[in-house]
Amino acid sequence: MARNKDRTGAPKVEHDETPPAPAATQTQEFNWSNPTEFVDLPSGGKYYSEGHPLHGQDSLEIRFMTAKEEDILTSQSLIRKGIVLDRLVDSVIVDKRITSSDLLIGDKNAVLIAARVTGYGEEYNVKVSCPECGTEAEEEHIISEIMTVKEADASAVVWNEDGTFNIQLPMTRTTATCRLLTGADETASTQRRKQMKKHNMPASALTTMLRTMVVKINGSSDRAMINGFIDNMPARDARHLRTEYAKAVPNVELRADFDCGNCGYSAEMEVPLNAGFFWPDA
Repeated sequence: MARNKDRTGAPKVEHDETPPAPAATQTQEFNWSNPTEFVDLPSGGKYYSEGHPLHGQDSLEIRFMTAKEEDILTSQSLIRKGIVLDRLVDSVIVDKRITSSDLLIGDKNAVLIAARVTGYGEEYNVKVSCPECGTEAEEEHIISEIMTVKEADASAVVWNEDGTFNIQLPMTRTTATCRLLTGADETASTQRRKQMKKHNMPASALTTMLRTMVVKINGSSDRAMINGFIDNMPARDARHLRTEYAKAVPNVELRADFDCGNCGYSAEMEVPLNAGFFWPDA
């Protein structure tokens, strides 16, 4: 029996069963070239030993921050270990002969601040709680306006040929020979305090720092004697040692004025260089 369309003379349509050829795919390469910039070093390269890549160099080249560095900053493992900022600095430094451990602390701080600016700009907005009344306020700052670069005061201490320097203590009339601290010292100090806290031992950041920076007492490098002196030195000597040491250390600081609109409390507050510095509103 013929189908209806055959009887009515409807034309037969031939369907091509061959699947259509796939459309040509177009690929586009991502040719972004991550820029770099040179960071001025507070040390001016003056306090690195001969043979160090930064000896006599007044700047250090870094890459702009990328998503890779954001992954570092959010790593809970690195945060718990206290090395998250070290890894960040290592990641952005172009010259891989140089690590955060090699850098003097002031130079390391300069790199951290520059990395933050390359990643998120100069604006620094943060919530601050008034230490007097507890009122929270939103503070807006421009990093370059609250940043101070402090060069070493060569007249504050007596420098030795090996890069150490002497500080005369007023009460005990003792001569403390000190050295500039590096990123490695800072990390070791943090780890030491963590271990002491883990074993329920008193862990003072102040004492730990003093033990690290003092290498001789009255010409003696006996470690047990030095530690014993530091633990028992008069408070006036300890304060003088910290004050004079701070004068000799090249550094960069972030300090902002805080004025509470509720109680009128006013003070200059230091901006801490930690992971929160990169995302203060997180």
